[in-house]
Amino acid sequence: MENNIQYLSSKLSGNGIFISDQYKLLIIAPQKCGSTSILKTLYDKLVEPSKDYERTFSHEYIKELCIHQHIKSNQDSSQANLKRIFADQEYKRILITRDPIDRLCSAICSKYLPESTHFYQQEIYSKTTNKQPLLQPYANTEDFLKDFNYIANILLTKGTIFGKERASHATPISELIPKAIIPFFSDIIDITKKEGWTELRIQINKHLGHTSDTVTIDRFPHVNENPLSNSRRFLSTQNLAVACGRYSEDFSNFKLAYARADEHQQSPPSNQELTSINTFISLANRAVELHSLGKEKINKIEEEKNSVKAQYSAKIDSIKKQHTSELDLLKNQQQAKIKNSIKDHNSEIEALQSKMYSENKEALRRHEKKISDLIIKNKQLVVLEELSRRTAEELLIESRALKELNLESKEEIKRISIERDHQAKKVIEATQNLELELPRRISSALTGFFPFYDETIGANPATLCRRAEKRIKNKNYKSAQELLIQAYCLNKSSFNTLLRLLAVSAKNPFLRSFMLWITSMVARPKNNFNEV
Repeated sequence: MENNIQYLSSKLSGNGIFISDQYKLLIIAPQKCGSTSILKTLYDKLVEPSKDYERTFSHEYIKELCIHQHIKSNQDSSQANLKRIFADQEYKRILITRDPIDRLCSAICSKYLPESTHFYQQEIYSKTTNKQPLLQPYANTEDFLKDFNYIANILLTKGTIFGKERASHATPISELIPKAIIPFFSDIIDITKKEGWTELRIQINKHLGHTSDTVTIDRFPHVNENPLSNSRRFLSTQNLAVACGRYSEDFSNFKLAYARADEHQQSPPSNQELTSINTFISLANRAVELHSLGKEKINKIEEEKNSVKAQYSAKIDSIKKQHTSELDLLKNQQQAKIKNSIKDHNSEIEALQSKMYSENKEALRRHEKKISDLIIKNKQLVVLEELSRRTAEELLIESRALKELNLESKEEIKRISIERDHQAKKVIEATQNLELELPRRISSALTGFFPFYDETIGANPATLCRRAEKRIKNKNYKSAQELLIQAYCLNKSSFNTLLRLLAVSAKNPFLRSFMLWITSMVARPKNNFNEV
């Protein structure tokens, strides 16, 4: 398959191919198979409605024919791209065919009768040895038929169809399209008759309906029509027989109706047709001549441009030489100045070098001292670093030990807290018991210790309490106890004084301290002791 696509690409060389990736459409219309009408219509409708290609500078006698060179230059018909398209199942691939004898005769009338065209010069004139000009303009039908069949004979026997040259308009379609690739076309449409054009339009519009709702092909206007209708009637019976053999594969591969030489009868053109062909030949030759004149003008302009360019180049070279000599002179002068400057600078440099040497020597000495100091500091830093490392390790060990100690302390504090709460509970219970017994015990104790005691006699209770607090601060608990007893005797309604007296009277140091702390925090209103 790949070899066949390579062959197809090389034979067509981009001619007669329309590709649209947007609409998934491939049309191959070989030369003289309505290619101009088909390609122009599709390009104007699906690609470029502006028709800018019609302004192309070309040898063609009508602007519509410029579409071929434009499409060939602006679309990718390479082997790789054709291979991709033939592998894509979404692509609509259509091959256009035509009766090969009609193709041959149409090509003779439109491409080979005008002597000035490169088709005639390359494919007809170059294949002959006598180099006889055609009998144009045609004054009679005999001359026309003679030239017509002369060209036909060369195309059928000596033309490019037998060589490795580019395919001509008379090349059989079977030599352009390999037989093995024919089944890969979606449709093969014969446009020999009008029905073929209708079928082509229907198939394209059907496919466009899957990709676009707005784009349709209304008609294929015929452009580049043969100036003479039914031109196969000009072919001699002998040439027709040769043509039937030459195009036999076209008839077979594309299921075309075979031409029969025995049923063919040559007939000449009418005088009006002869006039039309003479006019057409004149216009075609004139178009080629104008194109040649245009090319000559362009070439002349290019020559003049090149001449002016050469003149300016010579002037530039002369100016360049002059400036070069001036530059050389200035260069020599500058070199002399530079040499003198170098001498002066060398002496200055030597002096500076000497000065810099002494300064560098002194700086080197200072730097050596600094380096020596830095070495000592570095050694110290190394020692400090090692010490720091060891200290860090020791701190890490101590930190771990402290963490363990902290945990132990937390547990001990928790234990002591529990014991303290237990002791406090006991103290509170004892305090509650004593509140009932204490007044009686204190009264009896006061009577025993102070026989002289009288409730109406004594100092100020507040003053005694302040003195007792000073004794407590000095840890003189016995003296504080006596002062508090006196204060309570003076004011038996003071509950706080009673509590402080109980705290000071405690024998256990821990219990005494705890009760002193508790009683110092208590703030209760003064109530009658009996009420409490």
